[in-house]
Amino acid sequence: MSVPASENPFKNITSEVGGKDNVFEDFTSFITKGNILDLAIGSVLGSAFTGVVTALSQDMLVPIVGSLINIDLSNDFFIWKQGQSGKNITYKTAKEAEDDKAVVIKYGKVLEKGITFIVQSLALYVIIRAYKTTRERLGGFY
Repeated sequence: MSVPASENPFKNITSEVGGKDNVFEDFTSFITKGNILDLAIGSVLGSAFTGVVTALSQDMLVPIVGSLINIDLSNDFFIWKQGQSGKNITYKTAKEAEDDKAVVIKYGKVLEKGITFIVQSLALYVIIRAYKTTRERLGGFY
């Protein structure tokens, strides 16, 4: 079944979706809504916040935790499979083991990332809790 060239086959679809016949008008209406702008601003601020919290956790909290338990977490590893040099080799660093083609499990990095995750989650919880408390006290201003 062919559609006459004068009839727009998408006319009903665009009218039902956005109430406008012009896709460009519908798109500009969608993109200029407050929710989209809020989402864009939130994404940018979230990226910046992630950098701050990551620096806080990796450069301040992880070294403190490491000093309390007397371990430098970032360099902790164990050898899953010895490298080419032999079975009784003791490696001082993960890089040295990797250069010898050993299979290295860097569990210290995993612990660091876990601590970073907990700190970021706690920071977000505190911010959201403060926002909700302020909103309740001011009677739902937003």
